[in-house]
Amino acid sequence: MTTKPIYQFYFRISVLLTLLAALGQSLLYFLSFDTALYLYERGPLPTILGVCIAAAVVFMLSYIFAVKKEAAPESLPAPGRNVTFTAALSGFFILATLILTLLYSLNGLETDALSSPLAVAANVFSIPAACYFFVTALNPSPNPKAHALLGCTLVIWLILYTLSSYFHMNFSINSPLKIYNQMALLAAMFYFLQEVRYPLERQRPAQHRAFGFIAMLLLAVSSLPTLLLTFAFRISITSDTIYYLAELAMAFYIFTVLSSCAKPASSAKEKNDPLTPDEF
Repeated sequence: MTTKPIYQFYFRISVLLTLLAALGQSLLYFLSFDTALYLYERGPLPTILGVCIAAAVVFMLSYIFAVKKEAAPESLPAPGRNVTFTAALSGFFILATLILTLLYSLNGLETDALSSPLAVAANVFSIPAACYFFVTALNPSPNPKAHALLGCTLVIWLILYTLSSYFHMNFSINSPLKIYNQMALLAAMFYFLQEVRYPLERQRPAQHRAFGFIAMLLLAVSSLPTLLLTFAFRISITSDTIYYLAELAMAFYIFTVLSSCAKPASSAKEKNDPLTPDEF
């Protein structure tokens, strides 16, 4: 079995597992979740789903050991229209986190939104973090070192956002909303640490793809079910809502990048459509 079929197998299974996990988490929130306490109701289903998600993460991580390092590609495919769109969308929502946080604070809707140095720093770094995605979307050949530096600010933003949300007591420490959100942000951090290695020509393709699978899964599980709860008016709309939209946009961005890696080189350069029938 060559490297390319191995990757296509992992990619397709990872997408399927992501959809199933997000669907399962959504159903669990609607059927067995106390929206007053932001905790699961009693029962075995949360544990079963948690074990299944953990097993999916282990499977995705096994890609590192399943693929031959010497057969991995040395560069990412040129960004196509789908990568361009999801990158721009991610940048837009990350920048929107800053704007809405400021609006909520200035209008007194959330007085603690900028109450800690971590929260302030996270909002400051959201600007260059968003610029990383805008450059990815608008400039097909950016300066490698400058692009990598912007990517590092994205990683710093993810770290600061993780720490800020951990200490922000909007949910209890053992709430699944907080737990999955923390895991999703950490997975995204590991993924983008691998992505910024490409402009510096220090890429590790196997790790990049494996962490991409995991980040895609956990970002979707964290964001999509929570947004569905919010838009169904089961929980309140807050400044956190835009952060979940940013996470969902990043999940789609990672999906489109991984999808472009699953295509033949000539196809990936011409277009980046993950729904092309002959690719699936």
